[in-house]
Amino acid sequence: MKKIEGVITALVTCFGKDGSLDLLALRDSVRHQVASGAAGLCPLGGTGEPLSMTVPEHKQVIDTVVTEAAGRVPVVVGTLLGSQADIIECGRYARAAGADAIMVIPPYFVVARPPHIRQHFAAIAEKVDMPMVLFHGPSRSGVRLDSDTILQLIAAVPRIVAIKETSGDLTISADLLRSAPADFRVLQGFDEYVLPTLALGGHGAVLSLGCLIPNLLRRLHEAFLAGRLAEAQQIQLSIMPLCKVIYGEPNPGPLKLALEMAGRAAGPTRPPIYPPSADTTNTLRRLLPDILKAEAAAQ
Repeated sequence: MKKIEGVITALVTCFGKDGSLDLLALRDSVRHQVASGAAGLCPLGGTGEPLSMTVPEHKQVIDTVVTEAAGRVPVVVGTLLGSQADIIECGRYARAAGADAIMVIPPYFVVARPPHIRQHFAAIAEKVDMPMVLFHGPSRSGVRLDSDTILQLIAAVPRIVAIKETSGDLTISADLLRSAPADFRVLQGFDEYVLPTLALGGHGAVLSLGCLIPNLLRRLHEAFLAGRLAEAQQIQLSIMPLCKVIYGEPNPGPLKLALEMAGRAAGPTRPPIYPPSADTTNTLRRLLPDILKAEAAAQ
């Protein structure tokens, strides 16, 4: 199994003006990420608008990303659908296509309790023979897990080898780093908390902003590992205003707009995610020139 660590990019799903999949643009996105040194790719995560896509579209995206990545970096496929049957179908398809892991989220809308979540993940693990990354994102799923529950899930479902920790609670990351198995990987899901997570001993991150500034985020990670703490701090602090505007409206609306402004095809979002407001647009116009200049310098 390829190592699931470092700064992994949560890919946007590229759409054409008519809302259809733009697989050529997605291929170009993958090539750009690999060339920029991304440690991995995560298609069909929250940034990929999976809930507005059909299962056949999921499969097209999986094929495109895995084929273009060509084994150069690990591919963690999001399987964030509501139906367990659809999750298993897409997970099996990802395995057959050559992906390295799937990302799973606790069942949403059904108000699942820990025993139900454990049953859900165990059923998926029984049917999909590949590593699983737990996406702990309470703002997405409506399910907030405490550290003890996550540790129990890891013990009960050994296929869960990593977590994308997106609760905003760094004590959960700290608890997992202290008590989870040594080979379990803790990845930060909030761009704002990358450096604090690394400082705790975290193994990397899965980040939407990797679509826009992969070189800067890779440089942050490299600087930390090399002991250049001041450089890592400078990069982390410099992207904070961008984080605020990118996530000020439903993701990936502002991110797709920023990518288009930067000359990278992303296309529109699908409803119920709508184009960003005029305020967001104007703020991006103000922030992007400097951040893109820094991104170019980080190559």
